[in-house]
Amino acid sequence: MPPKNSSGTSVWVVTSAPDRESEGVVYSVNASETDASNAAKAQDAYVFQYDVMKSSALTKEKTAKSATGTKKTSKSPSVVAEDDEDDDMEDHAEDDAKAAKKAAAAERKAAADAKKADTAAKAKEKKDARKTIPQGVPNALGGLSILFTGTFELDRKSWEAAAVKYGATLSKKIADCDYVILGAKPGPKKLVEIDDDNIKTATESEFFEWVAEGGPNYRGPPAKKQKV
Repeated sequence: MPPKNSSGTSVWVVTSAPDRESEGVVYSVNASETDASNAAKAQDAYVFQYDVMKSSALTKEKTAKSATGTKKTSKSPSVVAEDDEDDDMEDHAEDDAKAAKKAAAAERKAAADAKKADTAAKAKEKKDARKTIPQGVPNALGGLSILFTGTFELDRKSWEAAAVKYGATLSKKIADCDYVILGAKPGPKKLVEIDDDNIKTATESEFFEWVAEGGPNYRGPPAKKQKV
């Protein structure tokens, strides 16, 4: 239902004055009776209708424009005090909103920093673990012929010893091996040779997992010899 407004020249004033002759605080000036009634209920105030074309009751509250310019009427002390209070409330609300936004941004940053630190700690823990030979499964690399090339987080001699310990044989030629374990910065000529001979490759991380869990040919630990 549209707001009640019998003519386009009427306004409804919400005020603390119990009648038109008494002075009071003007809470709001409304274009519809419905809005004025709702505002009056909220303020526990009174509502009076004025015809702006016939009455000068609101001349102290409204701005009159003339052909020579715009003139503003002065407000009563009570209205000025109310306007100042409204401005203060708006300022406080704006400050609270800024503080809440700043706190939320700080909380998001703290969460992101914590996640980043946790990720870095896990990566470091994983990297440190790879600097030592894992406790492998028996015969984890059984049947494999392996050659190492490049640089590794764990020195090459330690990896070669681990390969032999867990059942692999070390090859001196790329063409004779099953897998080439590639470290960082392998020789370009060796990479060409690997490609030409279609030799399979594995990274240091993959080799680490082979030792710990079993390589490509792993079929379980060797069977125990039965005593005759």
